[in-house]
Amino acid sequence: MTDWVQRQVGLLRTQWPSLSYAEDGHWVLIPGWDLPAGWTPPVVDVAFQIKPAIDQPPYAFYVSAADVRHEGRAPGNWQAAAGVPFPGAWSVFSWSPETWVPTVNPEHGPSMLAFVRSFGVRFAEGA
Repeated sequence: MTDWVQRQVGLLRTQWPSLSYAEDGHWVLIPGWDLPAGWTPPVVDVAFQIKPAIDQPPYAFYVSAADVRHEGRAPGNWQAAAGVPFPGAWSVFSWSPETWVPTVNPEHGPSMLAFVRSFGVRFAEGA
């Protein structure tokens, strides 16, 4: 694990201490993400990758449900049947940070913590 990835995982653990990290591919799994009202299922696990190089912006996040709905409709920028290295059926949301100009110190600039917090923004948008 690079220093960059290690620092990102440490920062993520401050918010989600029960996360799992898979070094092969730098995958992170956050269990039990509560979705806002209107989503089915109401709780999912969330997975994403940390890019090993500081200048590579993160892209996409995955949810532990092959079929996700908001008020009965499929969400935009979402695709069923995505592959992740965790058990179960998964789907993927196309999602990226608006800007990505990270600093060596993730506590003082864009970070994976900010990216993951933005998933809540996406869910709040609904379908």
